[in-house]
Amino acid sequence: EALGVYTELVRRFPQVPAFLERQAYLQLMTEDPKAALKTLDQLEKLQGIREKTSYEKHLIYVGLKDYKKAAGVLEELISVYPHDMQFQYRLAEFYASIGDETAAKKVYAAILEINPSDPAARLAVVGKPKPGGDIDFLQKLQPLFADPTVSIYAKIKDLTPYLVKWRESKDPALGETVLKLGVTVESTHPREPKSWAL
Repeated sequence: EALGVYTELVRRFPQVPAFLERQAYLQLMTEDPKAALKTLDQLEKLQGIREKTSYEKHLIYVGLKDYKKAAGVLEELISVYPHDMQFQYRLAEFYASIGDETAAKKVYAAILEINPSDPAARLAVVGKPKPGGDIDFLQKLQPLFADPTVSIYAKIKDLTPYLVKWRESKDPALGETVLKLGVTVESTHPREPKSWAL
């Protein structure tokens, strides 16, 4: 019943954004995501590409498992707001969440072109270790772990699985590399209690 009211309001007053927003919401509540997408497209034609509408469309496409269009919505946002890095991060995180590490790395590489010292992107492009290549991978992290602008939380998140692995395997070479990174974290973030918890 409420949807019918707003459908009629949109028909009579198609230039009122609030009516379109409410109609899209009610279409989602009645489990008609494709209709909601059409309404949000209509809203975009009226207002232009905006963060709120784009995120709503992105989430609907994710729910429909149309990951290509979900990514496309974020790419449109980036093209309209190229210097607002949150949208680039969102796209990279989305790719990582669906297991497309290659696409995520490309986005992080694009972030580094804009800001070569971006700590999150620098850490992300190092990538994941190849099987059996833990020590080489950890050694590549050394300069990032020595950089105080890279978040201590990101460092701990990356190091913890190898700390556990070393405790289980007792591999002395792995242990030496992990401890070296731990010491680097302590010296780079001496006032952070978390650095002493490693």
